[in-house]
Amino acid sequence: MNPTNTAKEFFEGCRRLEQRINGKIGEAERLRLIATRATASYSDEPRSGGNGQGPVERAALQLVELEREIAAAIDEMVEHRKKAQLVIEGLPDDRYRDVLTWRYFSMWSWEKIAEAMNCERMQVWRLHGRALLEANRQLGMAPPSRTMLTFSSVTE
Repeated sequence: MNPTNTAKEFFEGCRRLEQRINGKIGEAERLRLIATRATASYSDEPRSGGNGQGPVERAALQLVELEREIAAAIDEMVEHRKKAQLVIEGLPDDRYRDVLTWRYFSMWSWEKIAEAMNCERMQVWRLHGRALLEANRQLGMAPPSRTMLTFSSVTE
């Protein structure tokens, strides 16, 4: 992990985990749809070969496994968010806390944050950079160089 991006990567982890969970939830919804569309066929004749699983059974088994994965990912996200929230709560400036919370927990765009703060997007980027610098200090990381901070804190 690049020490100049540690705080940013740490907070982006919240966004990535939530996006991963949303993807899995979408996949689960598709499996549920498949399972409800598939119909079981009943016959007095014994089946020959195969594993004895029809489309409904396969979809149900995949859905159960996927729901386990979703639950584990949610647990991971909750723990990560708790740690990130502790760092954010320790920041000395309300504006820093707001920018990081809105960006990484609420997943707001830079434009929406600027509107909420009643300022220009460039000012939000600067606040974001300063907030990351403070967060790096709290995480015990060396402060990034000013050039790296400006570039890395503006990119999405």
